[in-house]
Amino acid sequence: MIYIFVFMVCSATMLHKKAYAAATDDWLIQLGAFHSQALATQTWQKLNAKHAALLDGLTAEYQETGNDKGETLFRLRAGRFATRDEAKMRCDDLQKQGGACFVVKQPLPAPEQPPPADSTKGNAIIWGGADFTSKSFYSYLGSVYALSGQNIYSDSGFLLRTSLGYGQYKYNKIGFPNTEVSGSVRAADLMLGYKHAFDNGGVTLYLGGSIENHNLSANDAGNSVNGTHAGFAANMDAQIRPTDNITLMGMGSYASANQSYWSHFAAGYTFRSSPIGAVTIGPTAGIAGGKNYQQRRLGLSVSDINLGFANAFTYAGYSRDQNDSGSGYAGFGLDHSF
Repeated sequence: MIYIFVFMVCSATMLHKKAYAAATDDWLIQLGAFHSQALATQTWQKLNAKHAALLDGLTAEYQETGNDKGETLFRLRAGRFATRDEAKMRCDDLQKQGGACFVVKQPLPAPEQPPPADSTKGNAIIWGGADFTSKSFYSYLGSVYALSGQNIYSDSGFLLRTSLGYGQYKYNKIGFPNTEVSGSVRAADLMLGYKHAFDNGGVTLYLGGSIENHNLSANDAGNSVNGTHAGFAANMDAQIRPTDNITLMGMGSYASANQSYWSHFAAGYTFRSSPIGAVTIGPTAGIAGGKNYQQRRLGLSVSDINLGFANAFTYAGYSRDQNDSGSGYAGFGLDHSF
């Protein structure tokens, strides 16, 4: 039997207002510069909650720029004000309450805004990939769709998830260490889920059903996983970004068909000036099992690789099974949102 560990790191794009004041209003207050659009938007939401009276009626504007290190930054500015004195007065009041800001002049047209949350970008995701060990491979294809049209990365709401998989594997027959059994597996699932999103992460729970078909060679026809089995399935994933550069995530799944389970944990640090652009690198660990089977994994992953048409990730490491037999493993995956 074979199980797949998949590492996915999501990025967030949040809702913001898009109205502007009259064309003569050229003055704004700058509230900071951040390494991501998501962090700039989250900061604006937190400032609005803390200084609601002072920021009431102001519109957030985001400007992409760069620094002398070649890094991309997103300026967070609010306004607009007709005169510099009006902007300075508001900034002074904010500073008295512990906020940080300064006054800038930026004539309209304003910098290009990110798409609003009701656009189609991020309402659905498709992904695929493959996983390899010395005695197995597994390929998969899946999708998630936002049932209420919400942004999957950043908004709470109901989701529909489905996936398909195919693999081949070999193992030694239990009690006969010199007898090798070969098999193939086809799997599918369909689950309804709900994501609870918060400022720097989210938790998603899926419930539904799955089906597996294992076709084993004749010399192990008595293995209980042989044949087609269907049943209840559950999946949960959670991720949090405690800082702009650090991502922590965990995933887990259980299927009553063949009593299979798997879990995966990862920590990543985002390097924004790597030779291939911003990427996230970090350690991974996981455990999976089922009837007469268990595997433990330790490895390293590289994710958030921007290929233009899709984001990519890759990973490699070392695994041990229930018989303490060791093997290297590696894999890759792609995901695309629309």
